[in-house]
Amino acid sequence: MEMGKESGTVKQKRIPLSAVFNPSALISEHFENVPWPFAFSVSGFCFLLLFLQTGIDRLRAGTAMYFEVFQLVVVGTLFGTLGIFIIALIASVISKLFGSKWGIGQSMRAVALSYGSALAYMIIGIIINLIFKWNTAVAFGVTGMLWTMGPLYGVFRNMVGEKTIPSIIITAVCGSLVLFGWYALSAV
Repeated sequence: MEMGKESGTVKQKRIPLSAVFNPSALISEHFENVPWPFAFSVSGFCFLLLFLQTGIDRLRAGTAMYFEVFQLVVVGTLFGTLGIFIIALIASVISKLFGSKWGIGQSMRAVALSYGSALAYMIIGIIINLIFKWNTAVAFGVTGMLWTMGPLYGVFRNMVGEKTIPSIIITAVCGSLVLFGWYALSAV
């Protein structure tokens, strides 16, 4: 291996963090080559931790039992994978209406990996939840989901050829679906 060149494995490990800080550059360099399971594991793990925080908060409040916390973790994982898959599909269809040339696979991977920023929030939130026994689902959950709107906006802006209004519309639709999904499924 030449000096200065990184292996594909090292680069792949940096992808979620890169999605936080510079999603547009990351899209053009990496998203097409990322395997689907890896891309959706980012969003899946993000929502697993979000729903785990919700479950622990409810357990402390006396509104859930341990089995319900487990159910929330399963539901969160499914929402983070299948739910985000469906939301990414919706984003892809809407972007086509605005002239996107992106393929479905590229769109799916880009949307799923955009949850790298929220994943950082969820990891910090679960650590604080467990160490300090604070309820963190709203503070870190909503903040993480809102933080993700930045990388998603960058993704959608690239998808529609740097058009601002379509990017805002797609971001608002997808962001609303995610927040509503969390709200509806957290009541399980």
